[in-house]
Amino acid sequence: MVGFRSPMTGPSEALNGARQTYAGHLASLELRTKCLVLVPFARDDAIAMLSGARQSNWSAGYPTEGDLEIARMVATSKVEADFPEGFGPFKVSDRQSGLVIGGAGFLGAPGDDGAVEIGYGIAPEWRNRGFATEAVLGLLTFAWSHPAVQRVVASTDPSNEASIRVLAKAGMSRLRIDDALAYYEVTRS
Repeated sequence: MVGFRSPMTGPSEALNGARQTYAGHLASLELRTKCLVLVPFARDDAIAMLSGARQSNWSAGYPTEGDLEIARMVATSKVEADFPEGFGPFKVSDRQSGLVIGGAGFLGAPGDDGAVEIGYGIAPEWRNRGFATEAVLGLLTFAWSHPAVQRVVASTDPSNEASIRVLAKAGMSRLRIDDALAYYEVTRS
């Protein structure tokens, strides 16, 4: 079960496909799954991460190189303008320990074709426990709550079998493969 909360709407059972709007309320947006909490990755998070100072709520393997790449992107963005209505990066935290264990999110709002792209990564010591799949399912539930989203796409290294399994478990189908990437999508049903 995946739920999300907004100060505008309160708790929601996300799987019911309810329409929600979050513009201007990113600070209190949460995506909750059985084991995870995803909260928007803010500019302050990015600046702290890039300063090199470790936070007490970070797992040992966080941030990964992918998280640092996201931090560089967020540090130079106007987060709410560049990632409207929650279509940006999220920190992924383990609900039980409260530790930040990775990142997952969108690379921007839906395009004219209704597509959003997702990405995800989990710290090495938290991998192979289903957390990446759970985070992706949370993103998909959030995406489907927005009528403008018609399809969700993702890409991964074709040799990254773990990532390919995550996308398959989340219901995504491979579109094509080229020299560098394997491309996946799932469409609104």
